[in-house]
Amino acid sequence: MPCQFFLASFLCLLTAAEQAAACDVCAIYIAAGARGEFQPGFVAGAAVQYTRFDTLQEDGREVANPCGQYLDSTLTQLFLGYGVNERLGVQLNVPFIFRSFERPEGFATDKGTEVGVGDVSLLGKFQVWRKETQDFTFDWNVLGGLELPTGNTDRLKEELHEVEVPGAPESGIHGHDLTLGSGSIDGIVTWRF
Repeated sequence: MPCQFFLASFLCLLTAAEQAAACDVCAIYIAAGARGEFQPGFVAGAAVQYTRFDTLQEDGREVANPCGQYLDSTLTQLFLGYGVNERLGVQLNVPFIFRSFERPEGFATDKGTEVGVGDVSLLGKFQVWRKETQDFTFDWNVLGGLELPTGNTDRLKEELHEVEVPGAPESGIHGHDLTLGSGSIDGIVTWRF
């Protein structure tokens, strides 16, 4: 019976995982995941992610970018974690964001930067199951926590006031792309195998 329950739960999770959309949790650095296992004690450090957007698409096909619009984004996460034991840990992530962009705004060009602290996250990590043999290792880890609204949300206001100017090039970079924060408290729940 326990084996059947585990198998049914596992299949349900796989089905849900296929249907889940990408979200901010992809950008959260998990120290225990990088090490491949949980360790008791403190861990601290930084992780950096750089992304460049300079290709425009419409209906999945690349289109011309005559204005040379781009968005360069660097996310540096400072983290402090504590492993209670080999299966349970907590971690605080503080992201520092630097965004540089150029985009059309009507017939003019808007060029600038957005810099600051993003939304801080407090996470709990739990290793549900681990099986290790000479030939393979299987880990099932669950992550849960809160993302707190500490990042500046001023750029989100642009979403309410966007106006298309007839004949002007369309911008592929909007306020939600430039904002440093979400403005809301968000729950985080995910798992990985």
